[in-house]
Amino acid sequence: MKKSTTELEYDDDGITMEPTPIKICSTEKEILSCMRNKTKFNLSCNLTTLFFGGNIGLEELKYLSESLKHNYTLTDLYLGGNNIDSEGAKYFSKSLKNNSTLTTLYLGDNSVDSEGTKYLSNSLKNNSTLTMLDLGENYIGSEGAKYLSESLKNNSTLTILDLGENEIGSEGVKYLSESLKDNSTLTRLDLGENNIDSEGAKYLSELLKNNSTLKILDLWSNGIKTEGAKYLSESLKNNSTLIELDISWNSLCLIGVEHLLDLLKNNYTITKFILNFNLYFNHIFDNITQWNKGIQYYELTHIF
Repeated sequence: MKKSTTELEYDDDGITMEPTPIKICSTEKEILSCMRNKTKFNLSCNLTTLFFGGNIGLEELKYLSESLKHNYTLTDLYLGGNNIDSEGAKYFSKSLKNNSTLTTLYLGDNSVDSEGTKYLSNSLKNNSTLTMLDLGENYIGSEGAKYLSESLKNNSTLTILDLGENEIGSEGVKYLSESLKDNSTLTRLDLGENNIDSEGAKYLSELLKNNSTLKILDLWSNGIKTEGAKYLSESLKNNSTLIELDISWNSLCLIGVEHLLDLLKNNYTITKFILNFNLYFNHIFDNITQWNKGIQYYELTHIF
């Protein structure tokens, strides 16, 4: 038999009415049913993971967010592709302030813009459990990146941050790079397809000179070109923590690729190197594992 708790309700005169039972949900199907029927619920203490990808809206999210305020067991929550927008992010941010168990949160592809990012960022300042946040494929822009950078200065638990496909631009990267100089926990950062160009690569290069925790950096499809490759190469020659770099689809010509070649001749910390679909490199990376013993995996598909 399903257990339930009760919640006291009052009429307009403040007189106690019959208590309303609050259902305890132990499956995703039960939770979805309660949300769609606009019924308050609490999560079973046996639930540690929930997946609602593309099947809930703003109204459903309100009820889920409310239940999370009183939950002490859920650790992984997947809400990608639900179009919750900034209003949904506002509701959810309240849950993050009160929740003390959630460690993994996927909010990718949800039409969250800079305003929604502001709400989430404010909650992250006070959150001490979240270690992975996926905000990829949203619309946070440079302003949203600025809000996130403020939270990263104060947050000491986040280790993975995915901001791919958010059009944060070089200005957004500037904010993030400044904040991450003082961050000592983030190990993975995905900035793919954000149009950061060579100026953004310059800001990142300054970060890489000072940051000692970042291990994985995704920069695919950012138009960093030759100048950006030069900045990154120079900074990574002395970096001893980064182990994976994806710099695919960045319109690198031969000179830009030669900068990266020079990097790999000096850096033996990087073990995974991805340079797919750039303009040309004329097999100059042939036998890469022979002259750089640190490289364990690489991809070099190219465009002639």
